[in-house]
Amino acid sequence: MPLLFAADVVAGWLGAPSAGMEVMAQLAASGLLGLGLINWWWRGNLVGGIYGRPLGLANLLCFLSAAASLGRATQAGTLPGAVWVVVIGSAALALAFAWRMFVWTPQPGPGQRPGV
Repeated sequence: MPLLFAADVVAGWLGAPSAGMEVMAQLAASGLLGLGLINWWWRGNLVGGIYGRPLGLANLLCFLSAAASLGRATQAGTLPGAVWVVVIGSAALALAFAWRMFVWTPQPGPGQRPGV
């Protein structure tokens, strides 16, 4: 939320107080807000399966690309070292969604037959 309403402050903290950086920060924040809203609406359902697969893949792609992009920029010295916390968090979420999508198999609940 700070990126949506105080992008100039966050851009200044990151060391890039320009109008272009503020717009990019607001664009990234609006995308994350939209993804968060979709996740909130889907909260009672499984991530995976035929209907939850697009949501899981969207989350995986979001966090994987964020970790790769921010990690590359931070390693090059373009962003401050504090951004490594965000990179590690994004990478952990990408790994969690990859595991959930491609490895984890849900167990049938009580009274539910497997495959039904």
